[in-house]
Amino acid sequence: MPLKSTSDLLFYTDRDAKAVVTDPYLIGLFRSQHCDRTASRGVLGRWLSPTSFTGSVPDDTTFVACAMVETVVTGEQQLPTIHMCTVGADEGYGPTLYAAILQFARNEELAGVLPSVTVPSMPPRPKAIWRQFSKAYDDKISLAPAAQHVHAEPWLNHVYALKRGEDLVDLAGMRQRYGVYMRHTRRNDWVLHALRSAAYEMAHKRSDGPV
Repeated sequence: MPLKSTSDLLFYTDRDAKAVVTDPYLIGLFRSQHCDRTASRGVLGRWLSPTSFTGSVPDDTTFVACAMVETVVTGEQQLPTIHMCTVGADEGYGPTLYAAILQFARNEELAGVLPSVTVPSMPPRPKAIWRQFSKAYDDKISLAPAAQHVHAEPWLNHVYALKRGEDLVDLAGMRQRYGVYMRHTRRNDWVLHALRSAAYEMAHKRSDGPV
């Protein structure tokens, strides 16, 4: 399960993960061809290009993957950790979303990412993705035993943390493109609401269980 290119993706989250909260929030990846065209036209692009939305996201804004997560305090040291709740992804984009979340957690100075502990039986696809990260990226990702051991598979009972100085995806580039997107939409409240709704739908539409 190789990681997808992120050169045309934008990174979305509706919460500041530095806050120690238990409220669910969203982290996702999406495309916007309109944003690409705007960026390619330079500084004046967003003023010269036509607006393709009215009270909703641009019609070519498409999420490829999204997760509903929460930041929980866990472990003996009581460190804030991202806990995966539910994930939806287009074919092949699950690992890339997981990689982006791992990098996001590291950049936000969180302890890492914890696979779902809500039920002991995890669906095959997310189980395989975590297995991939525990093996194929062991030079970049460290694993620490979780406080709870609820899974039969040992690699699921760990907190995954991306090591300092290591990158899995171009998170900075995806964030930069999101900034262009937000400038173009003028941070309209209706657009922000529609974007969150689209992210929420993706996080639940294709989910086959806790991840």
